[in-house]
Amino acid sequence: MSIKIKKITYISIITILFLIITVNQSFAQENTLINSISTQSHEFRQEVGLEYKPLEESIIDIINIALGLVGLFFLVMIIISGYQWMTSGGNEETITKAKKRLINSVIGVTIILCAYIIANWIMISIQEPADAGWWNL
Repeated sequence: MSIKIKKITYISIITILFLIITVNQSFAQENTLINSISTQSHEFRQEVGLEYKPLEESIIDIINIALGLVGLFFLVMIIISGYQWMTSGGNEETITKAKKRLINSVIGVTIILCAYIIANWIMISIQEPADAGWWNL
């Protein structure tokens, strides 16, 4: 590299570092901007109905959405298989494909239902202490 490019690079780096340091120091003086943004976002969340959720509840929501989407996929596959079977016109090959897809879709829905039950049971067990279960009434 030429000396000119090196000088420009060093000056640029020093300028960027200087700007970063001065900007951080200027924001460190007073946090009114950050506090007002935080207050406004809290008020907005209250108006919309979005409140703070613990991590466990967020994980439960994500798992439920994922299992719901996969379950919806298998439900569509069941409907497609039924339609294919009804419109097969007596073609044994088409009926066999439709039956196979229908059986696999029902197995998939069963697995998703079991996964939903197990996931919710595990998350409820994590959220509640061991002595607060229904068996200790």
